Amino acid sequence: MFSENHSANSYYPGVLSVEVIATQPTGADLRNIEYMRSAGHPQIENITYIIKLNLDSIPEVSSLGFRVYVGEFRVIKYFECPDGIYFKVYDPNFFSEHANQNIQFSIDDVTFQDSGQTLPTVNDLSLFTLPEGEVNSLPSQKQVLGS
Repeated sequence: MFSENHSANSYYPGVLSVEVIATQPTGADLRNIEYMRSAGHPQIENITYIIKLNLDSIPEVSSLGFRVYVGEFRVIKYFECPDGIYFKVYDPNFFSEHANQNIQFSIDDVTFQDSGQTLPTVNDLSLFTLPEGEVNSLPSQKQVLGS
């Protein structure tokens, strides 16, 4: 699958740290949150959680895109930011379900490269609920992502 000069291990980025940041939702996030509420998750607040993987280098664009996993959960969409990559979570139960699980990469969903990092345990439950109207006190996603 890889040429002699390109091993699987050198293909994946190094993860320096993992951050969980509660942010103000965008318009698209609010539509996703509303859909999740209507699908049986009424407890979901108007908060978007950014899980930011700070990388040692941004991988080159390639036809061999890698997949990101938290434990056995495959992250369907992730995006580039100046310091690495990030993905969004709307349901705070994600953090209790996947706390301390390894963050891994794969190009084939069969072999995995452990990043050496785990999803942090979120002890500050105030991240998950805000008094009515307080969502504006959270940082915007532009502020958090530096874009």
